[in-house]
Amino acid sequence: MASQEKLAQKTLKRYNKAKEEATLWRSSLEEVYQYVIPNRDLFSTYGPGQKKDQLVFDSSPLIATNKYVSRLQNLLVRPWTEWFTLTAGTEIKEEEKEQINDYLQKATDVVMDAINHSNFSTQIAEAFTDLAVSTGVIMVNEDNNPHSDSDIIFKTIPLSHVALENSSTGDVKTVYREFQIPLNQITATWNKAKLTPEMNDIYEENPTALQTIIECTIYREEDYKFDFVLLTPTGKILLSETIDDSPFIVFRENVVSGESFGRGRLMSLISDIKTLNKTVELGLKAASLAISGVFTAVDDGIINVKNIRLQPGAVIPVGSNSSTNPSLAPLQSPANFQIEQMLVQEIRTRINEYMLVEPFGDINDTSVRTATEMNMRQNDFIQTSVSSFSRLQTELLSKIVNKVIAILVKKEKLPPLTIDGKEIKVQYTSPVAKMQGSEEIQEWQQFMEIMQTIPPEVAQTAIKFDKIPDYIATALSLDKTLLRTTEERKQLTEKNIEMQQMAQSKQMMDAQKLGANQAPQAPAIGQGQQ
Repeated sequence: MASQEKLAQKTLKRYNKAKEEATLWRSSLEEVYQYVIPNRDLFSTYGPGQKKDQLVFDSSPLIATNKYVSRLQNLLVRPWTEWFTLTAGTEIKEEEKEQINDYLQKATDVVMDAINHSNFSTQIAEAFTDLAVSTGVIMVNEDNNPHSDSDIIFKTIPLSHVALENSSTGDVKTVYREFQIPLNQITATWNKAKLTPEMNDIYEENPTALQTIIECTIYREEDYKFDFVLLTPTGKILLSETIDDSPFIVFRENVVSGESFGRGRLMSLISDIKTLNKTVELGLKAASLAISGVFTAVDDGIINVKNIRLQPGAVIPVGSNSSTNPSLAPLQSPANFQIEQMLVQEIRTRINEYMLVEPFGDINDTSVRTATEMNMRQNDFIQTSVSSFSRLQTELLSKIVNKVIAILVKKEKLPPLTIDGKEIKVQYTSPVAKMQGSEEIQEWQQFMEIMQTIPPEVAQTAIKFDKIPDYIATALSLDKTLLRTTEERKQLTEKNIEMQQMAQSKQMMDAQKLGANQAPQAPAIGQGQQ
């Protein structure tokens, strides 16, 4: 009992320290959510169905965010497509790779089938939305529901629920989550959890009563395992165990050294977003005055300036309107809508560019674009985004693959697989990987064009022409089932050689027959003129 209390105190102390750091981020994160994604703002307190967009006057940042999320999902983890494949590692012998790759392709199909039939596509979209602000947090667990279509279940965790700790390697492995859960779902979610006597009393009267709990997944640097502790804010432990891997995946696109939370694209754009929002607000007010108008009316009485309101349709009493002195005259508006529109358009363009809304430019700018121009735009997009995609590949994609494989191995849907780059490695086949492969092929095309200026016999001895089809298929992440295997190519080559030899033999025989038929006959001996 004393050890449990000591563990609870130690865990709560560590959690409170991480929570203090998370609190420092609250105002910055809350501001971004309020101005861009108000409906996902869980930092502020709102009632069910309550409006959250009172501060928003321009929806273009929200539209840009939705397009950014869709583009990330399409470029990295496009639904119902194979965005990675398992291949033989660097220590596998060359002659064994083809057979092993055939086996690993079947394993890849099993993993992709589990991901595609799970809720991954919907949950990763929510996580990418949080990534646009700061940090994405997603859980990967096994689904024990016998009626489920997949053995895997994903769940996105809102940033308002988590506190994070950096590991010695720079990524986030320790995650604390404080949230409310109905009592009847605690033991259903964690089979080994035990409710406190107080919880049992409440459970008997109201099984769906909400209980605040803290879920702690703490990384142990000394043996690379995790301490999983489930406890109440008062320090009552419901579950404590050691696990081999964490269900949490924490990923960031941009991060400052030493910080646990990332700094997303929207956080970098918040000044522009607030300026745009205020400009549109002022423009709408000026437009309402311009549409409805404000008028001045001649009044011989005493004017009280405190009663004058500059609002659409207002009438302001004055001593005189002009030399002609009409009884009612419109008040000239000083608003300049051209400046407002220019400023709004400039800010929107910056936001759209940074949020990858149109990475290849507006399709309406030019009616026809050459292949060279599109290749240049694509190369520029890759060069400006490579650092972000590389981090996401490390902190998100590789961890998803490893965690899903671990669950499928546990459920005996796959044999044990070790992805270490030596025996088995992961090759990404997503659209962004194909873009990078296309850039490599362009460089090889330039190389081949230069080689055409060199004597053919030099090129024949220097280049492995038989390896080029496999290289192109790998670079473009194409399905290699359309390519012949090494054995098939060997048999086809032998068959072609045999056919060539037969054709040559036939030609020689035909030539000999033709020569025999065309040779002049010698006259018979003793035969002469009579």
